[in-house]
Amino acid sequence: MSSSTKTPQPQRSGASASSSAIVQDKRELSKALFILGPATMVLGLVLLAAMIFQLSRADQTQDWLETEGVITSHRVTRSFVGTRSSTERANYIPRATFTYQVNGQRFTGQQYTIGASMQTFPTALQARGYLRKEFPEGGRMAVYYNPRDPQDAVLKRGGGGDLKWITVAAVLITLLGLWLVWTAVRLRRTALKLSTIAS
Repeated sequence: MSSSTKTPQPQRSGASASSSAIVQDKRELSKALFILGPATMVLGLVLLAAMIFQLSRADQTQDWLETEGVITSHRVTRSFVGTRSSTERANYIPRATFTYQVNGQRFTGQQYTIGASMQTFPTALQARGYLRKEFPEGGRMAVYYNPRDPQDAVLKRGGGGDLKWITVAAVLITLLGLWLVWTAVRLRRTALKLSTIAS
């Protein structure tokens, strides 16, 4: 009568279990970054494309034709940054409405410069003060209009001061997205190496 001998099964060591946990964590983080990275990069590229378009339009205003216009009214709008909570911060956007004529035809404009909606102030008082100083209501000012589309006009050539800063931010967001993707690739490679060693 033959007796069968059982081969002892090797027990998984604590170091091996710890290594497997690290590999799993790196894989999970890599997956998350592979989603977050491209999304961040796309956001940055879309914003960058929009800013390049706005900067191009701002540059074109240097060649627009000039006529005389009248500031007809002011208003300040409010926008919120963040969620509606105690940490919510409001920004105030100054807006000026003006009228002008081109070849006997009357037009109304509301964009005092390219990217005007991106120029904000921390308080409504500051926004109103800016309007009173730069565009006094009832005052006559030079209006610069697009000869190809006379209803496209501004009171100031060039663009709002925030255009360049937002463009820089768009570049940084795009670079952040690239860095997240690169980090995800590194994590995946590290997880693969650790998995090979552990096996």
